[in-house]
Amino acid sequence: MKTFMIIVATLLLNEPIVNEDRVMVRDTELRQYTIEFLTELDKHDIDYDKNQNIVVRFNKLLNNGVAGAAYGMNHDDYTTVFINPVIWNYLNADQKRWLVFHELAHDMFNARHFSTPIMHPQTPTARKARKDWDYNKKMLFITIKHKYNG
Repeated sequence: MKTFMIIVATLLLNEPIVNEDRVMVRDTELRQYTIEFLTELDKHDIDYDKNQNIVVRFNKLLNNGVAGAAYGMNHDDYTTVFINPVIWNYLNADQKRWLVFHELAHDMFNARHFSTPIMHPQTPTARKARKDWDYNKKMLFITIKHKYNG
């Protein structure tokens, strides 16, 4: 009986936090950063509709200067983020993470520009994206929890 309880507890503790079946992202990098964002929401105890599909994909139709767009912003019944593939190819991993977090915060929580450093409208330089990432990420999720998540 003790062994059975340990097995059940282990399975429950290792249950994935994010419902990956609802993450409609084909590109491996986009998917990785999307899952990371959703995992951070759970770590910070932020509510979101886990039954809603989350779509993040490349869209070549974005203007040349636009790195990403949150088409579901102010539309709480869907989450749809488009990323400019041309700009994406020029970004490093830190900038890509920053961009995906920025657009998902717009879309899922209607976060406004300048509300935190990550919500600045311009993608930062590679150095700036890495510098103080942990602090900037923490500030994003604290802001979401207290300002946008009620």
